[in-house]
Amino acid sequence: MAVTVAVLTVSDRVSRGEAEDGSGDTLEELLREDGYDVTRRLVADEADEISAAIRELAAESALVLTTGGTGLAARDVTPEACAPTRSRRRRTACSRAARPAPSGGRSW
Repeated sequence: MAVTVAVLTVSDRVSRGEAEDGSGDTLEELLREDGYDVTRRLVADEADEISAAIRELAAESALVLTTGGTGLAARDVTPEACAPTRSRRRRTACSRAARPAPSGGRSW
């Protein structure tokens, strides 16, 4: 049984259909090549949406990877949105280290 990894893309432009999700697509491709099952989610750069998506994805995935929303602009709030999702019970996207890949694949 493959390990499920979630890829959460945070981008205003991608969420509005104005840009392609190149980084999310690349993460998915690399993960699938290494034998992981992948689930994807896309949200705008809004702290509440990011936090909610991380919590939901963490409940159903072994690992949540985020991409986007980490620039220097005031709208880039991913790091701040991750903070409330961390807990002692379950480490989430902002604090959890990737597990070794199945079948001797890539080590993240």
